[in-house]
Amino acid sequence: MILFLMHLNPIRVLSALAALSLTPIASLADDARPSGDAVRELLRVSGAQAASGALFEEMERVTQIALRGLEHDFGHHDGGDKVLADLSRKINAIMREELAWEQLEPLYIEVYRDVFDAGEVDALIGFFTSTAGRAYVAKQPQISRRTAALLEPRTGPIMERINRAIAEAMDALGGHYHHHHHDHNNRHSHDHNHEN
Repeated sequence: MILFLMHLNPIRVLSALAALSLTPIASLADDARPSGDAVRELLRVSGAQAASGALFEEMERVTQIALRGLEHDFGHHDGGDKVLADLSRKINAIMREELAWEQLEPLYIEVYRDVFDAGEVDALIGFFTSTAGRAYVAKQPQISRRTAALLEPRTGPIMERINRAIAEAMDALGGHYHHHHHDHNNRHSHDHNHEN
């Protein structure tokens, strides 16, 4: 399950596992910890690097969408289009550098060594090198694409419900604020009249 989640969102799950590994219960005795080489092999056969690349591509896509939202603002300035294009290239370069596999692999290895014992790593390598395991890894992109396509029609209704909840929360806050403000004014007016 953890490996499956890592494919879906490696950074988020990695952060959660890193936090977990800081607690004493998650720490393994040195003789139970898998070697770095064993974990590196598990990452290879489980397709973790490819999943990391997919994460980068998704972040790049979201960034481009966000930048398109700025086109109108930048368009009002001379040379704004060039500045926006340069900004897009700079952001992509930053993500490429920060999310490079060379940067992420040591983090994965440390977390896996803290969470899985040597026997579990060996068993997982056995699975991912089996026919079923290789099929699982090979079909992950297909699963991701099809899941995204099925979820896409739901994003509109989900956002509508979220926006409605936000509006209701703001209304409640506004009502409380106005009520409090009104009471404060009444008290102030009453105190002023009492003084007179």
